[in-house]
Order: sequence, then C-alpha cells, then structure tokens
Amino acid sequence: MLQLSPAVEDTLKYIYLLRCRAGNATNQALAEKLNVKPATVTKMLKRLARLGFVIYEPYHGVGLTDSGRKVALEVIRHHRLLELYLFRKLGFAWDEVHNEAESLEHVISEKLEQRIAEDLGDIGTDPHGHPVPTEDGQIYEEDSDILSNHSVGDRLRIIEVMDGDSDALRYIGSLGIRPGFSVEILYKAPFEGAIRIKVDSNVREITPKLASMIYVTKRRG
Repeated sequence: MLQLSPAVEDTLKYIYLLRCRAGNATNQALAEKLNVKPATVTKMLKRLARLGFVIYEPYHGVGLTDSGRKVALEVIRHHRLLELYLFRKLGFAWDEVHNEAESLEHVISEKLEQRIAEDLGDIGTDPHGHPVPTEDGQIYEEDSDILSNHSVGDRLRIIEVMDGDSDALRYIGSLGIRPGFSVEILYKAPFEGAIRIKVDSNVREITPKLASMIYVTKRRG
C-alpha cells in the first residue's frame, strides 16, 4: 500500500472540504488552506494527478477520483473522531480540539481509530456538527447554507459551526450558539452591519463574519 505524506493527505482533505463548501477547489484556496504558495499547490496537484488521486485541469479547479475521495474521507474520519474523543472523553473545549486533531490525524493507526470509535459508541457528528465519515467511507452531508445568506424572519436550525478560527469559535460558544440549536433572524443592519438573532430564547448580535461561520437549514413547521 502506498504510504502518503501528511502534505498529500492534507491536500486531498482540503480539496474535498472546499468542494463541499465552495463547489470548487482552486489553487488559491488550497494555497491558503495549506499555507503554501499557489505554485507549490500546482506542483502537488500535477503529482496527485499522476498518482490517480485527482482530476486536474489548470485554471479550472480540481476534483477527486474515487481513490482520492477515499483517502480524503479517511483523514477526515480520523480528524473528527479525534475531536469528538478529546471533547467528550478528555474534557477539551470545542475551540481547542481542532488544532490537536490536526497534529494527530496523520499518525493514528487503524487499530487506534477502531478503539476510539468503539469507546465513543454513538458518533454522528463532531463537536462542531460536522458529520463523521463511517469506517467504509460513507458520509451524510445535510443541505445547509451560511446564516448571513438568510433574511429577517427566517426560522432556522444550526447544523455546523466552522472550526478553523479558535478565537472566533470560543466567542461563538460564549454566545450560546451550538449545532442543533434553533435560531431566528430578527434584524440585519444595512451595509454589512450587525445581525440580531434569537438563539433558542436568547437574543444576540453577531457580525456578518461570524454569521458566515454558522451553517443552518430552515426549520420545518
């Protein structure tokens, strides 16, 4: 079995995640995620295309082959299982687990992954609401959109909160905003001003930037 480097696994992981959220994975977006120059990304994508992990057309973004998707989902499973284990079993805060999982996701064995999953029992999603892929590479992504795209009066349910910015995530948590909670948009100030929302029974104000980190779906009924 081909041993892949963390850089290769990270590239495949971010291609998958960017395509899920933005619909496409551009060189520039990948460079920002990987903290490298776009030219370095181009070189990596050409290599991954030769290995059969991606379909790459310059200036048109990149897609994953079945092999690339399998690797990406395996890394994502490791990451989200680790986040959930750190949060649920070891008492880490939800704004602490992302960076810890980033450093461990490439090194845990399949045996340890299985033991973690068994110990957790009910898995479902990680602390931020992201679905954990199954052992056989299946994942259920619920349809959702960012909170800032919705209108005054919309009654919504929080699906996921993006976890890349620990400080922002800590602040969002302090406002009582969590996956699974109901939210209603009460007011949106003009010119990208503050957004007033009701989270369960609490009224809060957040910036459009924070609202773009919160993924929601319309509530039924």
